[in-house]
Amino acid sequence: MDPFNQETRNNIETALLSFLREKGKTERKNLFVPAYEALRVTQEDIKDNVPSGNYSKAKSYIGMIVSELVSDGRIQIDAENRLSAVGVAPAAIPPMADPEPQKAAKKLEKKAKPAAAAPAVVPAAPEPEPAPIPKKAEEKDETSDKARANKIRKALTEKILSFYLTPQEAKDTDPDSLAGVLRSLTGAILKNRTELWGFSEEAVLEAIKGDLDKTKVVKEKILNRRADAAPAAEGPAVAAKAAPATEPVKPKPAKPKKPAIPEPVLVGPVFPIASIDRLIRETFVKHAQCVAGKLTKETYDKHLIAAISHLFGEGEEFFETFSFMLIKKLYGTAILKEHYAPGPDDEGVDGEFVVEDGAGFKERVMMQAKTKKNDKPSISMKILREYVGVMHIRQADKCIIISNSSITKDAREQAKKLANVMLIGDKELFELMKKTRFGITIEEGVEKIDLPALVDLIGGK
Repeated sequence: MDPFNQETRNNIETALLSFLREKGKTERKNLFVPAYEALRVTQEDIKDNVPSGNYSKAKSYIGMIVSELVSDGRIQIDAENRLSAVGVAPAAIPPMADPEPQKAAKKLEKKAKPAAAAPAVVPAAPEPEPAPIPKKAEEKDETSDKARANKIRKALTEKILSFYLTPQEAKDTDPDSLAGVLRSLTGAILKNRTELWGFSEEAVLEAIKGDLDKTKVVKEKILNRRADAAPAAEGPAVAAKAAPATEPVKPKPAKPKKPAIPEPVLVGPVFPIASIDRLIRETFVKHAQCVAGKLTKETYDKHLIAAISHLFGEGEEFFETFSFMLIKKLYGTAILKEHYAPGPDDEGVDGEFVVEDGAGFKERVMMQAKTKKNDKPSISMKILREYVGVMHIRQADKCIIISNSSITKDAREQAKKLANVMLIGDKELFELMKKTRFGITIEEGVEKIDLPALVDLIGGK
């Protein structure tokens, strides 16, 4: 199996999107086959189906990538929970009049006005050759075509960076920076949307912008920033216009600046999903503020619970693995036998344990993890009834339903009447993590997300 890095991530994204464009709408579980091939998961990896094994780590990693593609608007989910690739509306790109890129570019240039004509993306046609090209010359020409294509990609990427970022931001070579993310997204769009080649540079740029504007990172980090900056830029002009011409405008006393919040520092192991790594490191900033007394413990705990809920909401396969290990830590040496069965084909059970109490009585305990990406409760009366039924069918003695979200009031009240059912919501999850010291560590007397443990669980670096 290949290591988790930006190259393998790009390969997985390309495989997933290509598969969806070819197959159309499909269930989530069907996406793992092409993703496994892109990640080069072997039969030996598949046989290693334990929480800390390569197969489980691959599932968690792929599941988080799928969730990010959904969040970025590149994959959509219908009412029946089927997934499909999202493309730019056909109107965003002019129809291709000719299959040959050079001819198509010429026709578009003739139709455009001379003053507003944009430089063609595809280079001008080479001068006619007097004689047939020998084999060696063909190979040389093919190499030069690739070089020209790379040059065009680079030029387009630079224009995208200059459109969205400041000159200083565009120079940042860090892969996790805004510039690095935009370079990666632009490259993926050009690689996946081969129909763009052959049109004018202006048309291609508009198409790329259309795709980028739908992504989560551009919406949250760039477009929202512009919206916030616009009123601030208009403020002084409006104030100056409203002031009488005869009276001088008194300068407002400068407000004391708030101390800047330190940026999360990239130290130690790195979670293989960049957005999750940033989320965890943001909690480290809040941890430092809590330790320094600038943030109350109650406020910090609320922030930490929300971050943990969001973290697990981005990868249901990863949460299944984490939940299994959490319950395993909870029972400890009382476990005589365990069975781990994550994924969409788990028949309603992510894990089973045979445990023995101090008196020697043996019990079969089943567990199921329920993941929710939003703030809505994920354990309802319907879910409770469903898993109580599964518990009886599988002849289990007890049932644990664990979620990264909340529990409805009626489900919680009903569970209190059942001595063999335990419901664990986001707050109870946080308490169990603190109790078992799994996923949570203590630093300077305050709880903190244990990044090395999570990285080790998913197989990061």
